[in-house]
Amino acid sequence: MLQVAAYLGSSDCVCKLELPMSSVWLMTLVRCMLCTRPISGLDKMTQDRIASLLLQAFLHIVPAPGETHTFSSKLQFHLHPMVGNSAAGDSSLVRGLLVEVQDNSPWDHHRCPEQLVLKRDPNGKIVTALFDISMAGDPSDGYPDGLHLESDVPLGLVDVEGVMVGRILEMVEYVVRQGVGFVGCQKCVHRRVKSYCEGQGVVMLDRLSSVYMNAVKNVTGGEVISSFSLNYPSSWWGALNSITPMVIQDKRYGP
Repeated sequence: MLQVAAYLGSSDCVCKLELPMSSVWLMTLVRCMLCTRPISGLDKMTQDRIASLLLQAFLHIVPAPGETHTFSSKLQFHLHPMVGNSAAGDSSLVRGLLVEVQDNSPWDHHRCPEQLVLKRDPNGKIVTALFDISMAGDPSDGYPDGLHLESDVPLGLVDVEGVMVGRILEMVEYVVRQGVGFVGCQKCVHRRVKSYCEGQGVVMLDRLSSVYMNAVKNVTGGEVISSFSLNYPSSWWGALNSITPMVIQDKRYGP
């Protein structure tokens, strides 16, 4: 594959065609791709609308001069085609990473975004922490690092879950004291931990898929944490400019 790529980029390759990378040519190309799809059935105005949105999204992820990424890790756009009773021409481009959340999220999705008070650092950023370990307190998930249970009574009479949740809460309290305002977890989080975060003005999202975790990691620039500790390096934290609850096509996004 590398040899093919090298050949295509060399002067020996004769199957090359120079193309004018103007906005008009790009729009024509995108429009042609839309028209050839079986589901198109769109009028010209709607085709132009969606083609324009697709082109905008593409241009915003093209690396800037000097960047080595194949996309800009700090800027992602999502095209939301409107379906059902909504007109396709009402499709929009949403700046940022859209994370679908569960209906039982402690954050009220009827609340106006302006009323969502977010914890920020002195620079106005929302410090983030990402975990790929369970915070449910379930003994079957294994014990948090550094937790050793010793008791004079039979183990069956010990509230193992309570002890584990207490250990998890200590860790989360430490993270919050470090100025973290958003905690994302790939697995489940105990309701007591969620309640504590909400009381501290910290956004907590759990059950994030691995796809979401990788995307959030790219956007925030933070590291995914796989252990419990009371001494994480600050270099593991990431940062966000804003978090906004949204409802699109009856699906909830954000906190």
